[in-house]
Amino acid sequence: MSNNHQPTLADRAHKVLRSIADRKATLPVFALIVIAGVFSRFLLVGEPNFKPIGALVLFAGFYFSQTRWGVASLLAIMLISDLFLGFYEPMMMLAVYSSLMVCFGLGIWCRKLTPANANVSGKTFASFLISSLGMSCAFFLLTNFAVWSSGLWYPSTLEGLTQCFAAAIPFFRNTLSSDLLFSQTLLVGYATTCLVAKTDWLGLRTPAVAKK
Repeated sequence: MSNNHQPTLADRAHKVLRSIADRKATLPVFALIVIAGVFSRFLLVGEPNFKPIGALVLFAGFYFSQTRWGVASLLAIMLISDLFLGFYEPMMMLAVYSSLMVCFGLGIWCRKLTPANANVSGKTFASFLISSLGMSCAFFLLTNFAVWSSGLWYPSTLEGLTQCFAAAIPFFRNTLSSDLLFSQTLLVGYATTCLVAKTDWLGLRTPAVAKK
């Protein structure tokens, strides 16, 4: 008797899912993150600040064990899209990019709480929830401080600073809503992939057939 099982399409699909679940599909996940981030800046234009960029960078920090891939995904999303949308005031760009580095750092924190060999749990979802709140606040504080410090829209006084932050509250709601929604959506997608890959929930693996 010899085992001459040939891998089927379902076997290959399961192998890909397993690679994603084990956080080893570096290049494909990197490409998906960058493509999703770039296109979202062009397509989601209805509501200001309602975009998945922060959530994608958070997930990059969580997924990639090598820091360079996470930083590269952040820079690729922003630089490629800014190349077409147009670069803007340097202080504001620094504030936006810095806030995304905060997202990335929070993703690394989430990864330490749930390493690649651990199952996604309630602790993972809680860490993403806390991170979403933190990165929304970081974006709000950094970008609006940059707006105020430029002196173009508000006087360089305490009253001007207060006016600047007060005027930005409606935009903060969009930032917070999008960060919460997209970060949890990404984590649910990853958790579902892990469930399918590690338990063969969909029955993708084909049992080996013994032949003479």
